Amino acid sequence: MKNKILLILLSILLLAGCRDLSTKSEVAESDITDILDKLKISFRNDEISDFMDCFFSDYLHNGDTTENLEIVWSSRMINYNELEFNDVEVDIQDEYAVAYFTMKLTAENSSITFDEPYDEGLLSFFHKSGGVWKLHGNREDIGRNDE
Repeated sequence: MKNKILLILLSILLLAGCRDLSTKSEVAESDITDILDKLKISFRNDEISDFMDCFFSDYLHNGDTTENLEIVWSSRMINYNELEFNDVEVDIQDEYAVAYFTMKLTAENSSITFDEPYDEGLLSFFHKSGGVWKLHGNREDIGRNDE
């Protein structure tokens, strides 16, 4: 009888531990989709400072830093009026995550679509630090020639 009770308790603890892991993953995915929503709203409202709050200050992606990004996204806010993320999937590995999605920028008479992170990846690479998820880039200092 003791063995059955021990087996039941062990099973309950094992199930609770698995539930905890999936919950952490679900929370992380929710946090990241919340960031994408904030980017979308900030873009729609032409709020570049709120948009940039979603990035770590040491962001680095193929040589682009937060300063470069602010120029790129300020220009896009001028030229486009809508930012959309579709078919979002998030791959989480501990404190790092990559978001896969189709990003669409829409202007009055045109639009452009990106398959992320493959086309640009500017909004795809996340890191969790101090309990907060933000964009941090792919950490590669390549692709820029500042001569």
